[in-house]
Amino acid sequence: MKSQVLKKALKSHKAINSKEQQDTEYLIAFIDKYQEQAFNRRHDQSLEHPEYGNLPGHLVETAWIVDQSEAEPQVLMIHHNFLQRWLSPGGHCDLEDIKPGDAAVREAIEETGIDLDIQNITPRLWDVDVHPIPANPNKQEPEHLHLNTNWYVEASIKAPLKLALAEVADSKWFKLSEVPLLLKDGAISRMVQKTKQLTQAC
Repeated sequence: MKSQVLKKALKSHKAINSKEQQDTEYLIAFIDKYQEQAFNRRHDQSLEHPEYGNLPGHLVETAWIVDQSEAEPQVLMIHHNFLQRWLSPGGHCDLEDIKPGDAAVREAIEETGIDLDIQNITPRLWDVDVHPIPANPNKQEPEHLHLNTNWYVEASIKAPLKLALAEVADSKWFKLSEVPLLLKDGAISRMVQKTKQLTQAC
């Protein structure tokens, strides 16, 4: 089952600070409790689960898409319509997403139009973060938690982009040094730090 594959990846994931470690442990406990239901969106009342109404949130996936071809890496970000901020592309898991990381790649393609070979990409678990999402009356979604796993994927800055305007207001490559200037976000800062370490190791 996908939940158990993800749990195994989480157990071997190396958090770089106490917040990420705490969130990783929370995700493992959440999977233990809800199994495959952990991927389902809270507001979907068609699902049958004894504790579904009390689910505090659900698992989501985002993609940290990096071009390493230049001296300074560049990262692909989206500007989200509802949240009104720059984020990694990503979103909710669908039934078609067989493996952990599949949803991150699929959503990145849908939101930015970037050409990624979804069949041959092996995303790498990059970061773990739990954060609240405000209520969205337009979608009849209450306030809830996103239990996010972020997946590292390499791509080319030369790849053309085509926005999904219903969800995304803009999409743009940023130099790694520019990313922390976009927003004060602990998970983004961690991923920038990890990317710097990876670049220095190469």
